[in-house]
Amino acid sequence: MPQSNSPPGWGISRQGTGASHRNPSRIQSWVTGSAPAVQQADNEFTPDNYSIYHLEWSDLKAWLEAKFPGLQLPDRKKVNKDAYVFDIPRKLNADDKKKIAAMRDEIYHRKEEAAAAAAAGPGGRPPNNPQGANNNARQRVRSPERPRRDY
Repeated sequence: MPQSNSPPGWGISRQGTGASHRNPSRIQSWVTGSAPAVQQADNEFTPDNYSIYHLEWSDLKAWLEAKFPGLQLPDRKKVNKDAYVFDIPRKLNADDKKKIAAMRDEIYHRKEEAAAAAAAGPGGRPPNNPQGANNNARQRVRSPERPRRDY
């Protein structure tokens, strides 16, 4: 009878440390190896993700659908933290991710150039700016109540 460390009447028993290894049905999976993998059907997909950084879902969706003919991704994006999540026939490899990054950078730079051209106004000149050449440059304004420190 196994050793009992529980109060009488509780019916809880405890096995010794090596007892579980004596019974082959209880051997850990890391000892015997995992169960044989089940062959996946051709129509099953695997989840994968890609960073949202400067990338529109519509651009990534179009690239993936061109990469995997017959793939229909939803119009609504699924996001987990800062990455798009999608189901595709196989995981993206490093080469695929480099191609997506190159596409993302090209689209981003094209949008920046278009925004700069639109901000330049007619004739390609920047509009008159009475406050200086750079509207985005902000100077720190000191509160009048706060005295200036002398070091």
